[in-house]
Amino acid sequence: MEAGDSATPLRYAQNDGERNVILREVTRGIHAPHPCGAALRAAQIGYPAKLSQNLLGKGLFATMECEIDNLLERTPLIALVQAEDAGTAVSTSRALATGGITVIEVLFRTDAAPDCLDAVAREVPEAVVGAGTVLSAAQAEAALEAGAKFIVSPGLDEGVVDMARSAGAPIYPGVCTATELQRAYNLGLETVKFFPASVAGGIPALKALSSVFRTMRFIPTGGVSPANLADFLAIPAVLACGGSWLTPANLIREGDFKGIGKLAREAVSISGKATGNKEQ
Repeated sequence: MEAGDSATPLRYAQNDGERNVILREVTRGIHAPHPCGAALRAAQIGYPAKLSQNLLGKGLFATMECEIDNLLERTPLIALVQAEDAGTAVSTSRALATGGITVIEVLFRTDAAPDCLDAVAREVPEAVVGAGTVLSAAQAEAALEAGAKFIVSPGLDEGVVDMARSAGAPIYPGVCTATELQRAYNLGLETVKFFPASVAGGIPALKALSSVFRTMRFIPTGGVSPANLADFLAIPAVLACGGSWLTPANLIREGDFKGIGKLAREAVSISGKATGNKEQ
């Protein structure tokens, strides 16, 4: 994805006057709750490198986080891929991407996970590939070395958070209580995985938590299905939904990748109607 896709107004700046307007927007954005868009705006309009460098020095030039956010705002779905071999992971990921889902989380639940992630990252370039079920800093390091662009963990572990941050990779730790969410908030995190969503109270719990932690965004995972996907996405604080319903074990076992592509297209259609995204 081109950086310009992240900030539509910038692509149409034709003169200094328009650039000045955008510059004011950049300046305001530096102190915004989610400031990566400001850094991208600065880079996109070709503003002096010093500004971009200042943003980078403040840790605000989070281009990968911005790229993932932009993809999820268009198609708020993260597909989970678990495979015993790299070939199956690649075929599954290609089917998902063909169906319109390009943010893919390779689960670290098998010994082959690093090889699967590496293969998908290399052979499915249209996808942004991260690692899921990351339980330790060591696993996070292995995932990043294999090419993970983001890290997802089932719980909140500071070692995993620190490892991801040291590599400049977005980290989405799992939370399911107000205590965990408050800890994530005070660690400076803005987006968390709500897991296991259905067991942890589902939609009512998410609404309650988001009413208190008003700047936090959530990725509910665990119990999300076509039947409740639209209801989860209707919550303003939900950035996207993750789920293994898109990659059922029986279809993977049977090599029915067309079936996986069909599930992806159906989910994209549901999410488009739920969010009003006419591109889907």
